[in-house]
Amino acid sequence: EKGMPHYGSPDKNPQRRLETLELAGKASVPFTSGILIGIGETRLERIESLLAIRSIQEKYGNIQEVIIQNFRAKPGTKMAQAPEPDLDDLLWTISVARIIFGSGTSIQAPPNLSPGVLPMLVAAGINDWGGVSPITPDYVNPEAPWPHLRNLAHETELAGKHLQERLTIYPDYALEKERWLDPIIQKTIVSMIDSEGFPRTDDWVSGLSEEVPKHLIDQCLGSVKDHLVSADIKSIVGRARAAELLSEQDIVRLFQSRGPEVTFVCDAANTMRHNLNGDAVSYVVTRNINYTNICYFKCQFCAFSKGKLSENLRGKPYDLEAEEITRRTSE
Repeated sequence: EKGMPHYGSPDKNPQRRLETLELAGKASVPFTSGILIGIGETRLERIESLLAIRSIQEKYGNIQEVIIQNFRAKPGTKMAQAPEPDLDDLLWTISVARIIFGSGTSIQAPPNLSPGVLPMLVAAGINDWGGVSPITPDYVNPEAPWPHLRNLAHETELAGKHLQERLTIYPDYALEKERWLDPIIQKTIVSMIDSEGFPRTDDWVSGLSEEVPKHLIDQCLGSVKDHLVSADIKSIVGRARAAELLSEQDIVRLFQSRGPEVTFVCDAANTMRHNLNGDAVSYVVTRNINYTNICYFKCQFCAFSKGKLSENLRGKPYDLEAEEITRRTSE
């Protein structure tokens, strides 16, 4: 209405916004939604807005993230003198949103709008910081600069969590590509993510890349930050140390380690290696003397042996003389 914060902004019409969310759900498009708090609404109205979003989520499952954004007054605007919501109000709203949506939907709060209290936002129920740019301002709140990623990682650690990069589409949605991704972009998205749906942040691929990136080596050799290691990882590693049989689920969980958990698992493995085998590393020089690569067997997997149908592949057939076999044996 005239005189209200969203007057003259047709895309802020609640019915239109809900209709857009519903149409996106019917079209299987992952969506981010949320509410802006502190512009004159009541707490009851916030709850009603969140319940309206949840009703669409329950119907289509397309709401991957809900943002709880706190109003910030800006000079030169009509609401320059409007009071901002206090921290308790923001924490209350985040907590209510987490209770309403449960664990299946991400709850986000912009980190640049709450400097100095970020661990409290995590404790209230968020699990995501949203988009953070190192080179562009927050165009909605240009007076509030983005935190540097190193600082954001530190603040996240203070809350007992690990900062992990993601795509704009959340991991669970990226992995269920047939439902949530248009066929045109499926291959591109799959090539960008790992087996858990998070983006690959380097070019290293196990078994293909010759050198392991330094940051991965440093991660394995770093100091263990015990407070950032989850209880289930500690329990699994403890049972492995005690030579107890691990379940398939336990082993999968070990492979899902990230950040400080990787350091913890590597440190436990290194300690076990040291206790069992000490610090001596052995190896053997192997020499295979293949006296011929001519073969009349037809093993379907073999890329070594020759036959009449493969004389033009992998070099010429050979049959070593006894002298050459003796030479190689002596060598």
